[in-house]
Amino acid sequence: MANKIIEARAATGETSVTISAYLIGSDTVASQADGLAATEASNRSGMYTCTAADLPAGDYYVQVLSSASALLADWFCTVSGKAGTFGCYETDPTILKVLSWNNTVLAGQISNAGNTAEQYDQTIDSNEYRLVFSGLTADGDRSGVTQSRPT
Repeated sequence: MANKIIEARAATGETSVTISAYLIGSDTVASQADGLAATEASNRSGMYTCTAADLPAGDYYVQVLSSASALLADWFCTVSGKAGTFGCYETDPTILKVLSWNNTVLAGQISNAGNTAEQYDQTIDSNEYRLVFSGLTADGDRSGVTQSRPT
């Protein structure tokens, strides 16, 4: 069982807080993240955490709800296939993914440099990004780009 811990900020001092997560584009709450009990961190005021067992990898819209089901905060969260802690953020994950792919080429670890199958790898917030260019010409032009998230 791969436990995923989701961290989200909301007003401090709330009791009986729950967190629910929806896959981006879905109006149905993920069954593994439906009304999960969340607790406020003792030394990080306003930081609530919950544990979602076997939550599938993906991009989620996350709601933090009060005991009266009032919306305290809403965020985005990207969860990988591995167990770990995943912080919520404010920006749409589509924008963050584009920046992550760009950063993979700029700052990632390169394999097969100058060969016909250059590969760039980088891990950002527990998420792995890989870009492979299957064609490299003598002029340095690349083609056949393959994006993947190996985990």
